[in-house]
Amino acid sequence: MRIIGGEFGGRRFKFQVPSNIRPTSDRVKESMFNVLENLIDFEDLFVLDLFAGTGALGLESMSRGAEKVTFVDKDRKSFEIIKFVTNELKVNKNSYEFYSTDVIKFLKNYKSNIKFDLVFADPPYDKFDYNLLIDTISESAILNTQGIFVVEYRNGMVIQQSQSLELLSQKEFGDTNYNIYKFL
Repeated sequence: MRIIGGEFGGRRFKFQVPSNIRPTSDRVKESMFNVLENLIDFEDLFVLDLFAGTGALGLESMSRGAEKVTFVDKDRKSFEIIKFVTNELKVNKNSYEFYSTDVIKFLKNYKSNIKFDLVFADPPYDKFDYNLLIDTISESAILNTQGIFVVEYRNGMVIQQSQSLELLSQKEFGDTNYNIYKFL
């Protein structure tokens, strides 16, 4: 895994990625963050990384100045990877937190005064109801007004549109697509 930009840009990390984790490729991540940097300033953002996997998207946000990143994944191996990388980077432990739980349960039960400015979701392809995810994000109170929501999915999948989310960008890279939305 490589962090592309920001304070930790260029840092590479070697670890065994479990077969059930599909990390976001550097090419997709670079494109995604190029689009995002034209939409938002990462300084002081509160970021939520759903289906965190290796934590690549949250860590990239942290490198670019996010104030706090919340990682959510039900696989404990994901947290071992993220903990390894944050330790290697010597990241302040107050700048991130982990929740080892199902993403939909997290979204439905989230109780905090903190609302997120940026939410990433990279569910397992073909094993998750993306429309349920979009509905739950739309109905929950996790996003700030004008917050940004990014979802990664397999090329060819149909993602429903939500009346509370405005599509800002849609990109395709081989078998991977991602959409960037703004919360209305």
